[in-house]
Amino acid sequence: MIKSAFAGTTVLFLALVVGVASELAYLMPYRAPLAQAHGGTILFFALVTFVNLFAAVYVVGRRVLFKDAGQKLRQLDKELKTRTFDVVEE
Repeated sequence: MIKSAFAGTTVLFLALVVGVASELAYLMPYRAPLAQAHGGTILFFALVTFVNLFAAVYVVGRRVLFKDAGQKLRQLDKELKTRTFDVVEE
C-alpha cells in the first residue's frame, strides 16, 4: 500500500513541479541567484508539499481499496466457521 501511494505521489508531484515550472518560465534568467538566496526554503516547502500529498494519496487509497474490509473479513470468517469439510475416501 505504501509503495503504490509513494509511486502515485511521485507522479503527481512531478506533474505539479512541471506545471509550476512552466508557469514560472520567465524567472529562468534569475535561476542561480534565486536558488542561492532561497534554495533551502524552496526545498523545505517542496518536501512538505510532497509529504502532505503522500498523506492525501495514502488516505484516499485506504478509503477506496479498504472500504468494506471489515465486512468482507467477517463474512469470510463466518463462511469458514459454518463450512464442513467432508473427507472423501477412495
